[in-house]
Amino acid sequence: MTKLTVIDTETTGVEADAKVVEIAGIPLEQHPGMTRYQVGAPIQTLVHPGVLIPATASAIHHITDADVRGAPSFEDALHLFRGADVYVAHNAAFDRQFVGQLGDKWICTMKCAYEEFHDAPSYGNQALSYWLGTTRPPAGTGHAHRALYDCYTTLGILDDLRSRGWTIDRMIEVSSRPRLLRVCTFGKHRGKAWADVPRSYLEWMQGNGDWDEDVLNTINHHLKGNQ
Repeated sequence: MTKLTVIDTETTGVEADAKVVEIAGIPLEQHPGMTRYQVGAPIQTLVHPGVLIPATASAIHHITDADVRGAPSFEDALHLFRGADVYVAHNAAFDRQFVGQLGDKWICTMKCAYEEFHDAPSYGNQALSYWLGTTRPPAGTGHAHRALYDCYTTLGILDDLRSRGWTIDRMIEVSSRPRLLRVCTFGKHRGKAWADVPRSYLEWMQGNGDWDEDVLNTINHHLKGNQ
């Protein structure tokens, strides 16, 4: 049996030093021979961040300073989510910044979806869910950008991947490496396939800019392929 937890965090911002204001998780069990996950009771808690929540963050998740007054500390809240063999998140790199200490094995449903669905209009959690037609989150789980609602959205994407033959091991492997991007989404070559971006521009990019791991992986892949 493998224990998984689909997890989501809401924070005071997107910066590396942002603080967590909410965590939710849905525990799952994968038993040998089962075609679906056994879903456990969800866990959700607000978290006192120890700082004021910026209005720009509240505008997204609608969590305010008044909401987190009296909420547990991050350390106390995190304890509720320990014990899984594998953690699952959409754009797991973001959540791992804050709760990565929970475990070493992670599944990123965004990376897996990117590899599986080449024609998706977007790889954002909500857009991908609507495009795939996955089951909407249950009533009472809030709205998009609340942790539990987003967990159920991610669970729907996870279930869809599982139905297409994706195993836990394959998801972990794909999630552990950078993506090989297909289309450039910025700069003067925006909209062009990375395979068609001139080598001279790739070489310039390689030596300039603070690119994320996916862009760097894509640059290096195509430079190596054009040798």
